[in-house]
Formats: sequence, structure tokens, C-alpha cells
Amino acid sequence: MIAMTTPEPDAEHVAALALGCAGVAALWPGMFGEIATYLPGRRVPGVRVGPGSAEIHLVARYRVDGRDVSLVKLAEAVRRTVVAGASAQVVDVYIDDVSEGTGQG
Repeated sequence: MIAMTTPEPDAEHVAALALGCAGVAALWPGMFGEIATYLPGRRVPGVRVGPGSAEIHLVARYRVDGRDVSLVKLAEAVRRTVVAGASAQVVDVYIDDVSEGTGQG
């Protein structure tokens, strides 16, 4: 269990780290936009943060650079990236959809 005194990771930074991972097409805000972190005057869709934790909902690319994307490996890469770069001790990654689009990175 994470102590309530543990700071929340920066939701915008978490979003940027996740989007920077090869195979991530977009963040998924939920069917009605309910998955988000609310900040003063703005929101970060697809990311929820709490003390020492982050929850990331994303849309994966089906293929990157001509290769099929392993969803398990993608989720693990996003988790590792956010743990290392955003002071989150617990990171849950949900792949909510897969995009047929291909792309670089």
C-alpha cells in the first residue's frame, strides 16, 4: 500500500511519456470522457493519477515499422517508462483499443 503522503505524479508528464512509447497511437479517455485527471482549467484525458500511482488507458497501434505490436510487451514498455520517468511506484496500463493505422514510433 502507498502512503497518502506520497506525491502524485504529474499527469501531463505521464501522458507525454506514454505517448512517446513506440506502439502507442493515442490515450483513451473512455467512452464518455470519464477517464481523466482534472487540473485547474484543464484535464488530461486517458490518465488518472493518485499518490505514487498512475493509471493509463491507451489505444495501441496494430503495426509499427512493418511489424505487429505485442500488446503485452507494449503495456510493459509503457509501465517501465512511466515508473522510471514520473515518480510513480505503481502503474497500471490498460489497452482499450487497437488502431489499424501504422506508423513510425
